[in-house]
Amino acid sequence: MFFIAISSVNGWTNRGIYDGDALVGFATHGYDKGNKRYEIGSVMLGHEFQGKGYGKSAIQLVVEEMIEQYNCDEIYLTVIPENESAIGAYKKMGFERTGEIFTASHDEHVYKLNIIK
Repeated sequence: MFFIAISSVNGWTNRGIYDGDALVGFATHGYDKGNKRYEIGSVMLGHEFQGKGYGKSAIQLVVEEMIEQYNCDEIYLTVIPENESAIGAYKKMGFERTGEIFTASHDEHVYKLNIIK
């Protein structure tokens, strides 16, 4: 609910992640006006779907949609440092840590993907 509300206020895109008819997760993306950059706000998978390859596919689809929708050169996201599986997936996709820390209810590391066109 949090990401749907934030997306509505900021004009971001929400996407369900499906395997056939089964909803396995949720993603949001959009332009962060404060940081002046395109960001993946969330990629969340239901607990029972984690560790089954859905994350990598979901990230790839979100990145592809963002490139098509925004024609962006960079995509940013944040992740808590304890989420090692997500960090591994993001790194495999080409995201690199920027050294920036995003502070909300807890510190999150910022990662960036440079889009090669």
